[in-house]
Amino acid sequence: MTVNDGKGLYDNIGLCDTLIENINNLLKNMAAGQYIRVCSITMEMVQKLTNLKKNIKTETDSMEKVISELTERCNSLTEQMFGDDQKQEGNNGADGNVV
Repeated sequence: MTVNDGKGLYDNIGLCDTLIENINNLLKNMAAGQYIRVCSITMEMVQKLTNLKKNIKTETDSMEKVISELTERCNSLTEQMFGDDQKQEGNNGADGNVV
């Protein structure tokens, strides 16, 4: 999933890369006495971190939904092939292995 940080679209990794760049620029501006720019960079970083947090939550929810749907599908197929007592809930087969 991509995030729009106001300067373009980034995925989570790209957004982290821009935050690393922001930290570098923050330190440079602090050393140069550019305190207004330091405040601006800090605000940008907070916005990016907020977007990243939302994006991680969205991706996690999406993955959990896909896992749930795939588990249900697997259980359905397993039930069709082997009967009701072999679902993917940790039930062991005849040889002791999880089926």
